[in-house]
Amino acid sequence: MPFRLLTVGDGDLSFSLALKRAYPELCVTASTILESSAELIRTYSNSSQIIDELEGKWKQAIIYGVDATKLETEVVPQSEDERFDIVLFNHPHLGSSALLESEEKHAIRHHVLLSHYFSSAKKVLKRNGVVHVCLCGNQPQTWDVAGAANKNELYCVVEKSIDCPIDSWIFRGENHFRLADVETHYRAKRKFRNGKLGSKHFLSRYGYMHRRTEGELFRGNDKEINVQQSANFVFARVPPNAADQAIDRNSSNELVCKVCKIVFKSQNELLDHIDNPARPDIQTGLVFDRKSTYDSVTTKSTLSNEKDPSHNSFSFQSIDIKDATILVEATVQKEFDSTRIKWLCRQPGFPLSKCINSKRQCEEAIKQGRIFVNQKVALDTSRIVHKNDVVSLAEKYKPTNNNAVLSTSLFDDMASGAKIIKKITWDRFGYSSLVVAFKPVGMRCLGQFSSGTLEMTTKRHFENIYGRVDLDCQPISKIDTGCAGLCVIMIGDPRTNDTNSRIHVAYTFTVLAHGTPDESWKSGVYISISKNGSRNWKKMKRDEVPSNSAPMVTTQSSLELHDALFIKCQDTYQIRDGFLPTNTVSTLSIKSSHDDGRLANVISYTLRKLGFPVVNDRFAKRESSAWPRRMKNLLKQKVCIGCYRVDIYDDGAKHNHTVSIEPHNRTQCKFWREYLKGD
Repeated sequence: MPFRLLTVGDGDLSFSLALKRAYPELCVTASTILESSAELIRTYSNSSQIIDELEGKWKQAIIYGVDATKLETEVVPQSEDERFDIVLFNHPHLGSSALLESEEKHAIRHHVLLSHYFSSAKKVLKRNGVVHVCLCGNQPQTWDVAGAANKNELYCVVEKSIDCPIDSWIFRGENHFRLADVETHYRAKRKFRNGKLGSKHFLSRYGYMHRRTEGELFRGNDKEINVQQSANFVFARVPPNAADQAIDRNSSNELVCKVCKIVFKSQNELLDHIDNPARPDIQTGLVFDRKSTYDSVTTKSTLSNEKDPSHNSFSFQSIDIKDATILVEATVQKEFDSTRIKWLCRQPGFPLSKCINSKRQCEEAIKQGRIFVNQKVALDTSRIVHKNDVVSLAEKYKPTNNNAVLSTSLFDDMASGAKIIKKITWDRFGYSSLVVAFKPVGMRCLGQFSSGTLEMTTKRHFENIYGRVDLDCQPISKIDTGCAGLCVIMIGDPRTNDTNSRIHVAYTFTVLAHGTPDESWKSGVYISISKNGSRNWKKMKRDEVPSNSAPMVTTQSSLELHDALFIKCQDTYQIRDGFLPTNTVSTLSIKSSHDDGRLANVISYTLRKLGFPVVNDRFAKRESSAWPRRMKNLLKQKVCIGCYRVDIYDDGAKHNHTVSIEPHNRTQCKFWREYLKGD
């Protein structure tokens, strides 16, 4: 009797073909949700050759239009011999529209899919048959695959990585089949075999390629999806005696689904759910037609340059649509239902593309708070829009906050994102002035070796204003190249510009850190910094570090800020997200006069040693691994630290100066509390 397999949702059918190539004695029945071979070939151009080999050379059956939750309606075994030994489903996915609402709803939606898939697969299995599903990342936990199996009286008998030989789980120790040799033309493209897409599948050497459901019609940048930490799960029927002991608490409720145990409000909702328990929101095949019409709109103007430095790129300014001047507005049509806003806005023919020509421009516009969806500002660059949603683009917002970047034309020509925040003139400095400038991430503070440093950018800026070429530019303070923040610079006549030795600067950094500090941090604590400086300390060899050096401890006793940090906890937020474990972040204010140019590095190291690492610190990635996807999309890899206040002191001055700007939203617990509301 042949060993019979049914593959479900097999994309371009390469998994079914790879199975047959690896074990020619198997009887493989391939199935796909696509309605016809024509639609399959349009979605995956390589499927034409796969169909020819499966049906022509190997004489295997292909069934089209198969719903994984209703296998028994399309695959109808007439006898026990026609049933299957195993049903296989790799990477089930319905699309990401539910992510717009919350991670929890997205997880529940796929839990329902798994529950109904298990229920349907059992109806086409042999008595001792098993059900397979392959999931990646944290899907097994967030989608609760074990719970879905338990609801259908199944239990897990095998859990294996996808790079393991398939005979270790597909035959469950009863392998009587010979593994065929790999022929040269079998191998899939290298990216499917070398782990570039997250995992190495054993069958990739036989031609298996995990593909997106949309195939080559996917309209985005990442054509192939990443499937890190993929694993195969095999489930068998619970023994009859054990199954009889299971108690269904909702068995008496007429409005509960008998499969996934979801309770509905009405009989109509329940019947609709039973008819379509898991609706995908991904379009494929012949449904695409980009020659569509849009609502007529009037374009008032276009974006001349999205890199205009007058934009406050370091501080998100949320504006009300009532106060905004709308440039372009359009309604999403059916053809672009369930697409990401950063892709949609730049598509030719869509009205916003007259102003937005690239992904970078779209992301910048969203950061500026200039894109609205249904009259609400869009905060996530991965936001998914749907049919009939109204997308609007507003003019650039000019902040009125006194601490915001000056909008005067005098300071609008700085390059590379650097900005002049304030110019301070003190009579005792003669012709010299102090300038407080904002330095973006990636720009060096010091140096005349490049025109792109903050020193040379500021010098060139004021020389253009005053019509001179001999101005002296001396940075008084400096911060790390990888950190954004405020810097103090002396600009003036080189003959009189010798006052920097009398000026001192205290920096105040704002940080988003992992964890919850104790109560003493709310009033503020001090911690000492090594007097050798972080640069020298890091260069010390292991055997040179004193073995009896005291651990880092905080104190409430006042310390001199030249060699210490003053840390104060401003706010704390506990992140909750459905099935995901909770996590806590805190907004910290850190002040110090330590001035070796690497203060952000010192702060990050100190907080890491204290057990409260900075969010996105490259040495503390594990702490954020369980965060909601919406939060990860917004943060990406950006380290949540910046210098947003400087206090300037002069030895002989009666009045000192404080200059500050609004901290970036990514460092604020109150922003994440509002942004993740409802998740």
